[in-house]
Amino acid sequence: MLEWEKAIRRIGEFNCFYIPRLGLLGNHYLGSLYSPAEAGVLFEVYETDGCNAAYIAKRMNIDKEYLSRIIRAHERSGYLTRSVSPKDSRSFSIHLTASGIEQTEAFIKKSNQQIGEIIETLNEEECSSLIQAFNTITDILKEHKTQRQSGEITMKIVPYDKKYKNTFIEMNKEWISKMFVIEEEDLAVLNNIEQALDAGGQIFFAVDDSDEVLACCMIAPLPNGEWEIEKFCARGMYTGTGAGSACLKACIDYAKEKHVEKIVIVTNRKCEQAIHLYNKFGFVEVPVDKEKFPFERANVAFEQSFTYA
Repeated sequence: MLEWEKAIRRIGEFNCFYIPRLGLLGNHYLGSLYSPAEAGVLFEVYETDGCNAAYIAKRMNIDKEYLSRIIRAHERSGYLTRSVSPKDSRSFSIHLTASGIEQTEAFIKKSNQQIGEIIETLNEEECSSLIQAFNTITDILKEHKTQRQSGEITMKIVPYDKKYKNTFIEMNKEWISKMFVIEEEDLAVLNNIEQALDAGGQIFFAVDDSDEVLACCMIAPLPNGEWEIEKFCARGMYTGTGAGSACLKACIDYAKEKHVEKIVIVTNRKCEQAIHLYNKFGFVEVPVDKEKFPFERANVAFEQSFTYA
């Protein structure tokens, strides 16, 4: 038997062992009123808030008409909302409502409980071996180590390189001027990128196979020791593909690696899609400190604190 055939057989055996134990067979996911596909749509939006239907269909390998019925049903149940992207009127962004988040997190909690029951008798060494095995599986099955599929787009997240500088500036000027007015504070940031990088900051880009920038996000230290996430945007045609979410996550992970204790964000309530992402990633709304952030358009702020052992 070829190794390829052995791999297929072994994966099938694992599925036969694991899937029934998590209640994934049949039409009722984890004993709920929802099918695995219906629950899966909620998971996809939970993981990539503001994504579009094409992204979900590709991720789940699901028929688009069937997906549309699921989305409409979740809208009627009050779990999902759809809105026209402020950056591309041709694109609809999908978001979880508060009830949708509550339902999805209930699924996650019950799933974690069931997984916990499966591995509760394992000791630390066995848990470490299990984690290593899953990491190996994940790495092998990824098409590229740092790439991911997002709708029809293959992208990867990369840190700042001078070749992206002009694109970063142009993308931010474009979205700001479409929705607001470019302010002196914007130009102070965009004209002094290297200064922020020299202070330890970083800019992350989502780029495709041709090295075209899909989205970007910057994180930089402030004089008071806090760090700020700013200049976060995606090209209109790539809004809802997960590119922006991936860049935002990269900034947060970068801050954690540096043991940053607090991240702050200032924005405007018109930026609904970005605000959905901030809420999803655990940021809490706070009043805007106009002395620190004198932007005219700044009417809402967010922050998140971290503790380290």
